[in-house]
This record gives sequence, structure tokens and C-alpha cells, in this order.
Amino acid sequence: MSYDTQVPPAAPHRVMRNGLGTAALILGIIGTLSGIVPLLFWLAGILGLIALVLGLVGKGRVKRGEADNKGMALTGALLGLAALVLSVVGAVITFTAVSDAVDEIDKAIKETAPKDPAAKNLADGDTSVYDDDLKVTVSDPKAYKPSEFAAGHTEGNKAYQVTVVVENGGKKKFDATLVTLTGRAGTNGVAAEPL
Repeated sequence: MSYDTQVPPAAPHRVMRNGLGTAALILGIIGTLSGIVPLLFWLAGILGLIALVLGLVGKGRVKRGEADNKGMALTGALLGLAALVLSVVGAVITFTAVSDAVDEIDKAIKETAPKDPAAKNLADGDTSVYDDDLKVTVSDPKAYKPSEFAAGHTEGNKAYQVTVVVENGGKKKFDATLVTLTGRAGTNGVAAEPL
């Protein structure tokens, strides 16, 4: 006689949910590597924060038995924390460098500017000499006929040409890129339009 023995079915295999630990590890690695470059501090901060959160949640899943990648989740969380630290260091380095660059530019502008900032208005043919031997001369106005393509000239208005000469008699280099000129016309001092 034969007995038909049935083996009870095996319990269904529980699928491990390891995605958060894996994502934490990947984001932690990318965040830490981007944190090494100071200009990428913002990317390191974002990725580090996400990696830290995902790593801690993944570690919670491991404790509950829903995942089995404890090492990945923990490493991802630690790399996320490292990325956050590198992000703060990168931000400090970047902002300090920008502040120093702005200070150097301000210093360079102050060094090239005339020592006497309260410059007087110069009339026709006047010359002004500053403390650092910078000499500015304004010529007498000459009648000028602008071309038909001259911008800023209204037909029928009078146009005059004035030459301004800046001579640097001092020893320091003078940067003329920040020189601006304004003109006034007539006894009432009406603002003249440049052409």
C-alpha cells in the first residue's frame, strides 16, 4: 500500500526591501565626492541630507527585519553625514574666497582713484591737479556737426565737442576704465547729452 504524502508548501520567501540602504550609499558617495570640490558645496549638502535620511530609514527597516543590508544603510548614513560636513566647509571656503576677492577689487579701485574725491567742476580750458599728480584738463568747446547716425542728438540742437585729457604724473598705475564724464551746458547748468 502506498501512502500519498503531501509536503506542506514552503512559506513564501519574504522579499527584502533594501532599496533605501542602497540609495543612501550611492547618494552618500556622490555627495562626499562632490563635497571635496568647494564650489559644489550646495550639491554635497543636498545629497548628504538625503543620504543621511535614507540611511537612517534603511537602518530602521533592518531592525524590523524588512531589509538585510545593515552595512549599506549605515555606510550611506555616515557618508551622508560626511557630505554635510564637507558642504559646510565648502560653503565657508567659497564665501571667504568671494569676500576676499571683493575686498581686493575694492582696494584696487581705491588705490587708482584720485586722493581728492571732492573734485570741483571744471569749466572750459580748466585744469585740475590732484594730490597723486593726476592732472585732468578740459578743452574749450568746439562746434561739432554730428553724423546722421549719431545716437542721442536731436535734429536742430547745437552740438559741441569737448576733449578731456587725463595725465598720470604719479608713480602708481591709473585705471581709466572707471572714469565717467558728465557735462553741463549754459549758465543754468542744463545736463548735456553725450553723443
